[in-house]
Amino acid sequence: MDTSSFGHTGLPSTDDSANSECSDTRLQATQPLRAMAHRSQRGPHRRKPWRPVKYRLTPPQLGTDWSPTDAIRTREARQYESYLGDPVPPPTVRDKILRVATININKNTKTKLHAELGDWFIAHKLDFAILADADLGTQPHQIWCTQTNGSLRPGIATLSTGRVAILYDYQRWHARLRVTATSSSPSGRSIAIQLRLGHRGKLTLLGTYCPVSPHTCRTETQQEWDWLTEQTPPPEPRTLVLLAGDFNTYGTNPLDRSSPAQRSRASTAKGKAFETWQQLHNWTSTFRHLHPQLPRYTYARAGTAVALDDILVQTNAAHRVTASGIWIGSLHSSDHIGIPIVEIALDIHWTSRSQLKGVRPIRVVNTRKSTATELAQFTLHTTHLMQALQLPPLIPPLPTSEDNPSVISHWLETAMHNLYAILYGSAKNLWGETSQTQRAINRATAIKRSNRCMTQWRYILRLLADRELSIPDIISLADSIQWPKWVRDPTKLPKGTPHAAGALTLHHWWTQRPTDATTPLGQWRMWLITGWTHWHNVYKCRRRWRTTAQGIFAQRYRTELFMGKHTRQFLQNALGRPTPPNPQHNGRPT
Repeated sequence: MDTSSFGHTGLPSTDDSANSECSDTRLQATQPLRAMAHRSQRGPHRRKPWRPVKYRLTPPQLGTDWSPTDAIRTREARQYESYLGDPVPPPTVRDKILRVATININKNTKTKLHAELGDWFIAHKLDFAILADADLGTQPHQIWCTQTNGSLRPGIATLSTGRVAILYDYQRWHARLRVTATSSSPSGRSIAIQLRLGHRGKLTLLGTYCPVSPHTCRTETQQEWDWLTEQTPPPEPRTLVLLAGDFNTYGTNPLDRSSPAQRSRASTAKGKAFETWQQLHNWTSTFRHLHPQLPRYTYARAGTAVALDDILVQTNAAHRVTASGIWIGSLHSSDHIGIPIVEIALDIHWTSRSQLKGVRPIRVVNTRKSTATELAQFTLHTTHLMQALQLPPLIPPLPTSEDNPSVISHWLETAMHNLYAILYGSAKNLWGETSQTQRAINRATAIKRSNRCMTQWRYILRLLADRELSIPDIISLADSIQWPKWVRDPTKLPKGTPHAAGALTLHHWWTQRPTDATTPLGQWRMWLITGWTHWHNVYKCRRRWRTTAQGIFAQRYRTELFMGKHTRQFLQNALGRPTPPNPQHNGRPT
């Protein structure tokens, strides 16, 4: 993401009306975004890695993995009078809905995030929250949350630019995030992200914090609107687009304003322009779509209450809005006292599970960049945990009189597993785990597709052995096979893949199928059996390559490091690997 960041000039005011964006030298010094170029044109620089800043959020443990503070539920009490519109209670099942909120955080984001905003986000089971007037910079952040078993895992994460940030549920959405498609406006006031929505859908989420008093900053405001228009994809059947944030203006609807004073002409003209811009680009307010006759406000100061914050959706998807409300409260001291929340029903093709089903994530402790000081801290931490009996104890030593080779080998193997469990447990407690979710999904998907294809082939072989199939039956069975994508298009395989030659052979066999229905039945049967032979060879090659080649190499390499007393290299290699299968976890079978 190519963005420009800038620091504060002097002490910023906590009052939006005191922030003069038109005279802000930071906006004038900001350079425009560079156009995206090809890799050969960008020069010999390395790709920027995903290295977010990690923080810990420790909510109380009240019996659930994500436990909000009692103060949140006591204060809100889930009463209807706390909301304008729908109360939008937390759902029991999240797979088929999308929950988005927008909050004017009013700076000091890190402090407020750990003080209460993180717990509030988790308590409401939100998917995304747009944080306007944020000051997180341009570096992504991860907030690690404590589970009931005491371990840590990434709970929520942020993507941010100069003045706006997007807070999202890490477990549900990080693997679906298209990091390379993330972009921000030249002023740093708007951000756009793209995500995969289910199997066949796309989600584009736009967050913005428009200039304060836009009728006095017409050029800057219009530039921000133009950038949002450029980032809005054209209407498509499988695309969902949302725009949320603090627009610092509102339309001409009298229900969006409550004040004894009259609105100025310049502000009214800008409100009409904002309303025209929404209609021109097919934006619909989620709140007004469900509550056209209900007064609302998200900002109150000096007797004036107006609706500056809103969540917009494309008109063609407005019918999917099932609930929309404004919580009349604030998580921090601010003149923005309302938080809009919307709940959107997902299409059957957009269903996005909040947790992986049937896939075991690969969890690792990253020690590749550990320094000597960190390893010394790791040694002291391990010693402390061993003394406190928080790690598995060392196994008893081997008797000196033992000379049976099988017993010695078994003891050595047990000692290695015991040492691994101790070191990994200590590193996990000290630094926490990361989940290679996308890698796990890709691997599990590839294995499931291969196994599904093998199951279909075995069913076809049973039919061939039990009955006399006709030519139409053979054609129907062959067409019903659900091939992996590397069989349909072998060019998608990486170079040097062990089963690449077998995939080409299988693809050639499929393209050379008999085309004439008058071909003798024996040739059709032989063609089908030949395809089974090719597939079986490829299937065995993939399993052999996955289960033996990499495993043997990794085992030999770790053994050489351990026997050669290369302690640091051994720790980095061993702790960076996936956690070995453990039949018992917290007293329960996994």
